[in-house]
Amino acid sequence: MKSLLFDEAPDAFFVASSDLSHYHDLATAAKLDSMVRKAFLSLSPEALQNALSKGGEACGRAAMMTLLYFAGLAGGNGAIEIDYSTSADAGAGEKQVVGYFSGMIVREV
Repeated sequence: MKSLLFDEAPDAFFVASSDLSHYHDLATAAKLDSMVRKAFLSLSPEALQNALSKGGEACGRAAMMTLLYFAGLAGGNGAIEIDYSTSADAGAGEKQVVGYFSGMIVREV
């Protein structure tokens, strides 16, 4: 299946963002969030599903999974982490944090 969007807009890119872990201490959140971030950046829907099945959390899992499948169909071959932070970065403390992630899929030519 070929993507008309990439044919018409070869410089197009796609962004996914999601809350990640919720209400863990900062160290636990960082570990869980790292699994999900690495899986997304691998461009592998299977890796993302595996990370989620091993305790990783993502409120936007459906959107992230859809984007990874679309990227595979449309020739997306690169992933970039735009940002990762936690609620602790905003001063909410380190005992019960929420993780936040945004990543971008690109087609490098």
